[in-house]
Amino acid sequence: MKLRQVAAAIGATLLLGGGLFALGCQSSALASGKLYMKQQKYDQAREQLELAVQVEPANPDAHYALGRICGLQGDYVELAEAFDRVQELSSEYDSQITEARLHYWSKIYNDGVRAAQGRGADLATARKHFDTAIRVLPDSLKSWRNRAAMDYQLGDIDGALAGYEHILEIAPEDTATARVMGVIHLNKKQYDEAVASFEHVLQYGEHH
Repeated sequence: MKLRQVAAAIGATLLLGGGLFALGCQSSALASGKLYMKQQKYDQAREQLELAVQVEPANPDAHYALGRICGLQGDYVELAEAFDRVQELSSEYDSQITEARLHYWSKIYNDGVRAAQGRGADLATARKHFDTAIRVLPDSLKSWRNRAAMDYQLGDIDGALAGYEHILEIAPEDTATARVMGVIHLNKKQYDEAVASFEHVLQYGEHH
C-alpha cells in the first residue's frame, strides 16, 4: 500500500508540475508578445501572440494584444476578428477597441475614397477598402453606401441593392437611399419594387 501511495503522490506532483509549467508557458507567450510589440518587433510579437491565444483562448487580454499587432501590421480583417473575440469574452477593453476601430476605419475608408476618385480610379480596389471598413466598423452607414455605389458602378446591381436594403434596415429614415433604390428598380423594370421604394420615401418624409 505504501508503494502505491508513494506512486500516487509522485503522479499527482507531476500533474501539478505540468499544470504550472503550462501556465508559465501561457504567461510567457503573452508577455513576450507584448515586449516584442514595445520593441516594434512586430513579426516576433505576432508569432508569440498567436501562440498566446491558442494556449489561452478565453483570455481577452491575449486577443486584444493580437488585435493591436494586427492593426499595426495592416491586417485589418484579422484585427476585427480579434477584437470581436475580445468583446465576446469581456467588456473590459470596449473603450479602447471603439477608439481603435474608429482610427483604423478612418484610414481604410479614406483609402477607399481615394481609390474611387480621379482619372486613375480603381473601383474594385475601392470596393475592397469599403468592404474592409465595414468589417472593422459594421455600423458605419458611410461604408455601406460607398460599397453599394461601387457595386453598382462595377455592374453588380443585385449586390448594390442588397447593400442599400441593409442601410434601410439600420436607418429606415434614410430617404436618399430609398430613392436611389427606386431609381435602380425602375431601370431594371422592377416596377413593384420601385413603387415600394418611393412609398418608403413618402412614408419617412423627404428630408434630402
